[in-house]
Amino acid sequence: MAGAGKKTFTAGDVLTASDVNTYLMEQSVMVFGGTAARSSAIPTPSEGMTSYRTDSQQIESYDGANWIGMSGLQLVKKQTIGSAVSSVVVTGAFSATYDSYKIVISGGVCSGSPNLGLKLGASAASYLNSLFLITYSTAATGASAEAAGTSITWAGTGSTNSINMNIDLTNPFLAKVTPYFGQFQGGSQAGYTSGIHNVATSYTDFTITPSTGTLTGGTIYVYGRAT
Repeated sequence: MAGAGKKTFTAGDVLTASDVNTYLMEQSVMVFGGTAARSSAIPTPSEGMTSYRTDSQQIESYDGANWIGMSGLQLVKKQTIGSAVSSVVVTGAFSATYDSYKIVISGGVCSGSPNLGLKLGASAASYLNSLFLITYSTAATGASAEAAGTSITWAGTGSTNSINMNIDLTNPFLAKVTPYFGQFQGGSQAGYTSGIHNVATSYTDFTITPSTGTLTGGTIYVYGRAT
């Protein structure tokens, strides 16, 4: 059953099992190491229950069907990049819990100065990509586009000093097309990229691949946006 609200206890009151369950247990913020530990401890949660996960540092509430982040961006996946790797596969990134996701890379370096492509699942076709740029020194603008890309071509950039990626995806888990929008910063230019993966398929994973060279170090963060 759901929590019973607030009760004011007075000296001499008997604390019954029902009081403990409805006023205390079901209305407390329970702490768990992750979803597996929570499912084991609460196999049949009640709507309104709230928990804190130490693996993702987030508060989630049970809505009667799923555990949902309370507000804002919620950390879904955190994965480190290896040493001199030619690509990185991130599994279990998308689910029914969220519709929109933000992917960010912090730290790390590249062996050259590549663009970073992002591929949803195993799909390597039907990416419609656009890129708009401005050059710092001259303020000149430029644009590029692809009508049939094999990935989100300009999802990020890399150099021997850093890896840059900050991109938002909509509906990657739903069996719908996936629009995206991201920042782009490469050398002496900056701008934004946008487009759509024009395939109505559900994905849980994605792959990041540099156009040339390899990636070393850094951390990939995947955030779900609570609605």
